[in-house]
Amino acid sequence: MVGRTTPSIAEAQNQDRSLRLLAAQRRMYSDIKALNNLRLAVVVVGGVSGAVCALVFANARSVIGAVSGVTLLCLSLAGASSEKSKTKKASAVQEEFDTTVFKLPWNNENSQRVSPSEVARASLRHRGDGLNDWYADTHDAPRPLDILMCQRSNLGWGISMHRAWAISALWACIAILVIAAVPCLVMSLTFSAALFGVYVPLIAVVKELVEIWRSNLESALRKDVTEGRASHLLANFLEDGTLPSESDCRQLQNEIWESRQTNAIIPDWFYKVRRTRDEEAMRLSVDDFISQARERGAW
Repeated sequence: MVGRTTPSIAEAQNQDRSLRLLAAQRRMYSDIKALNNLRLAVVVVGGVSGAVCALVFANARSVIGAVSGVTLLCLSLAGASSEKSKTKKASAVQEEFDTTVFKLPWNNENSQRVSPSEVARASLRHRGDGLNDWYADTHDAPRPLDILMCQRSNLGWGISMHRAWAISALWACIAILVIAAVPCLVMSLTFSAALFGVYVPLIAVVKELVEIWRSNLESALRKDVTEGRASHLLANFLEDGTLPSESDCRQLQNEIWESRQTNAIIPDWFYKVRRTRDEEAMRLSVDDFISQARERGAW
């Protein structure tokens, strides 16, 4: 007899406790993104201001460039460290949501639960919608195939988002370096004057953009590898009807959790721009697999 997840993932994800966990993790990630946005704003404004001041005050060009460049680089490194520590808590709440709706055991070796009071406080600060129907409806898919479909669709969404943001950051970095060269050419600055007066203040800006590019590509690669394992298990089911085991799903969940611990940050505005299209693609991927399985009489 084919087993079912009870209550179904589609039902469990919309229960009060599940929505509270989702609201809490969304608020926690928003707090992290707010810190990240502030750090980026300080670095960009400071870097541009330092470069402009160095161009205006020619006699102090090297001093202004060096001081602003070193100061902003230190601020950039300090801010990034703080964000990483907060990401661990947010990912733990997200893990609790997944294990709750998937009915998977909590992995005590990997993560520590966030206290219920902290989850409640974070959820009460959440504003906005988009919490219902987090995962696509897997209909009557047997357990743990329903879990595996949700895991794969979640990974696919993340891969697309990370790659798109990485490319955006790379182009922004190239644009800044090219634009910075314009005043250097117009003013006929020497190589050393351009380097220390214009480009040194922008070191922190370039570092941030390169880090966004690198970290998002790494996040996409990690998720791509995990998605490949999930897709392989799903393909095996279509080929010979072999159901994945719950331990397979728990192992995939471990990899998902580990990737979330070091997950690159994607701004809320970028997430919202792409959300509708990526969400539709996620749901279509689940519907397509269910259609293929039913055509083969898999259940």
